[in-house]
Amino acid sequence: MPARRSLLVTALLLPLLLLAGCRIETINYFPEKSAQVRFANYVPDAAGMDVLVDTAAFWSGIAPEAVTPYKPLDPVQHTFALRITGTAAQTSSADYSLNGEQNYTLIAYGTAALTSTVMVGDFKDGPGSGNFRARVLSFAPNVAAVDMYLTAPDADIANLSPNANAKAVAYGSVGVLDNYPPGASRIRFTTAGTKTVIYDSGPVTLPGDTNANLVVYSRGSGTLVNLAMLQTTGAATATTLESNAARVRALHLANDTGALNLLANQAVLFPNLGYGVPADYASVANASYDFTAEAVATPGAVLATLGRALAPATDTTLYVRGDPGSQAIVALADDNIPALSGLGRLRIVNVTGNGATIDVLAGTTVIASGITPTSTPAYLDIAVGTYTLTVRDTATGAVLPAQVSYTSAISTVYTLYVAGTATQATLVLAKDR
Repeated sequence: MPARRSLLVTALLLPLLLLAGCRIETINYFPEKSAQVRFANYVPDAAGMDVLVDTAAFWSGIAPEAVTPYKPLDPVQHTFALRITGTAAQTSSADYSLNGEQNYTLIAYGTAALTSTVMVGDFKDGPGSGNFRARVLSFAPNVAAVDMYLTAPDADIANLSPNANAKAVAYGSVGVLDNYPPGASRIRFTTAGTKTVIYDSGPVTLPGDTNANLVVYSRGSGTLVNLAMLQTTGAATATTLESNAARVRALHLANDTGALNLLANQAVLFPNLGYGVPADYASVANASYDFTAEAVATPGAVLATLGRALAPATDTTLYVRGDPGSQAIVALADDNIPALSGLGRLRIVNVTGNGATIDVLAGTTVIASGITPTSTPAYLDIAVGTYTLTVRDTATGAVLPAQVSYTSAISTVYTLYVAGTATQATLVLAKDR
């Protein structure tokens, strides 16, 4: 009898013991919900960006200005590392702790050489009362700090103060959420403490009962910025609010050619260009243009033409090159973002008329070699200091009878144009920033 009683007790207890050893999702068990994370890439000079989470690939080949959908992650601390697509070296790495049932946006900004990230929490619920609630994220490396003017479309900011919680927002920082009226609006940014407009949205319609991050970022201009509105409520739409401005400059490098006018859509934009003298940047509407060059002495007689669309918040240089009867206008997309590593930047453009291949020296050090007129101009990071720049023929090693003094300073960007011919070169040094 005692043995039978023992077996009966064991049989009754066995299910309870099994339950104790297993995790059964009943009303007494509440699994921890995932965090939701999306990635936004605002590094302008990297063709694509990969993101690794805890060493495993999580997003790949994300283009500049692209924003991914949200993806779930466990609500714990993770290591988020970035690398330029197609390379192995990491450009940044940071640890972020995530909470369950919380949305986040991981934002990459800076430059390919010095990339930073920030993880911002996204508010899923609307602010109520029909408001548009937003904060400024200042991630344009070409501007130290910005002021925002979110106004009615026709407001003049000359006598207005910046929005209270969106002034002097420094590079790399996240501003304070504030409520703004929805509907017909206009957003302008200035360099902090000035009325110099570096972004103008023109008329826009802002959604009501919406939270959003307003991301200020660069496309390579020395002064202009662009804006993205990353909504966090509802469908969490990401929208680019394009600047209505671009910048363009001109340079006359045509051989044996007198002073030039450069016209945009038949209106003179840069008058009386002298040989080798860069014009200052002009701010124009972002649009498509028919550019023409004409001699000042014979207005209306077209020497060269070029059709070119100027993208919002970008800088472009137009230079006129060639011999009489074969002049051409060439457009360069300028990257005037400063080096973030305390160096100066220098671009070299070979405009020699006979197609010579050249090397460029700073003092006795070769800083660029084998540059042809068809080479894609690249930027070099140059240590701070003053240098004598000279040019030599790559094939013969002969140093050309031309030189120019170049001072590399923090945050400066220059372009060296090598014009003329391989035997009679002219060096033109243009300060782009």
